[in-house]
Amino acid sequence: MDKKALLGFKKPNLILNFIFLAIVVFVVIFFISSFFTIAFDTAKAESEIMVSRVLFSNNGFTYCDEICHPGIIDYQYFSNETVLNDRLSKAFNYTARQQPLIAFKGELVDENNNIISTSYFNKLWYDRWIPLTSFKQYENIQKSYYILYHKDNSLEKGRLDLDVVVEVE
Repeated sequence: MDKKALLGFKKPNLILNFIFLAIVVFVVIFFISSFFTIAFDTAKAESEIMVSRVLFSNNGFTYCDEICHPGIIDYQYFSNETVLNDRLSKAFNYTARQQPLIAFKGELVDENNNIISTSYFNKLWYDRWIPLTSFKQYENIQKSYYILYHKDNSLEKGRLDLDVVVEVE
């Protein structure tokens, strides 16, 4: 066999080696990139934290006499939006930003499904963000909780419907 025949025999193997090497490099890059996450979806966690602060914090809707009763909503705080926004601003610290990351509309519903009161936290931002929830930057999360509310020195059964809008960063 002469040298020209040997060279022609090695060229197809060389091309196959390059194709195999390219496939291996592509697979390795794919697996490495799948382990890295670019962003975390924290909108649901933020809304859960917000709801727990609203329901269980002494700066939220919570009914307080000598002690605070988590999970029992004070109708007086819920129905007065100015007082509510002042109390909830203490529960949520937005000092680093001018605009909040979260807003909600809450409806207090009695046992007969009659809306007793509707209240907003950050109504201006809620009204701006609610039409934008079809985009990925804002997420709308709706939650309902069966609660007790304190009104006129008596406890009543009811439901709290929250419509939370979160700005996803």
